[in-house]
Amino acid sequence: MKTTPSPRVLLAGIVLVTVAWACLLLIAPLRGRDVLAFSVWYNLPITLVFGALALDLAVRVIGVGLRHALGVFGPVVAVWLIGAGLLFLRLIAKSIDVSGHMTWAILMGVQCLAHGAPRWFTVLAWCVVLQVLLLKLCVLGGHSGAWGLLAGGTLGVTLLALERGTPQGHRA
Repeated sequence: MKTTPSPRVLLAGIVLVTVAWACLLLIAPLRGRDVLAFSVWYNLPITLVFGALALDLAVRVIGVGLRHALGVFGPVVAVWLIGAGLLFLRLIAKSIDVSGHMTWAILMGVQCLAHGAPRWFTVLAWCVVLQVLLLKLCVLGGHSGAWGLLAGGTLGVTLLALERGTPQGHRA
């Protein structure tokens, strides 16, 4: 079982997310909703990386079978669940001031380095980190970016630490 992300699956994920965005942008005016260019600029890059990594993880989980998936992919699933919990607290419960963009951008950048993602994709992920960092510092402001930087760094380090103990040195 290949333990590094597949360039073809990552590219397919980018294509699927791009098609989804195109559909959303085409449907929005039909529903009477304006789509702000800033919203696309802020959300499209991070969803491209997230969607590609999620598709790659799903394909690899299916490849090893659900019975063995937790042993092989447990660390990344655990950290992603914590990240999802933070997003829930930020977006739904509105109880924490932590940037979900910053948290996930850093986590995904570290994950690309840790898992040996193709260089082109790793560069894309770290360009998203830079984009989010610049937007948080120069445009949006507030404290959520700093807390997101801390949360993303913590999740990235946690992922690295958890994966040191995975069976046979597998990287998810």
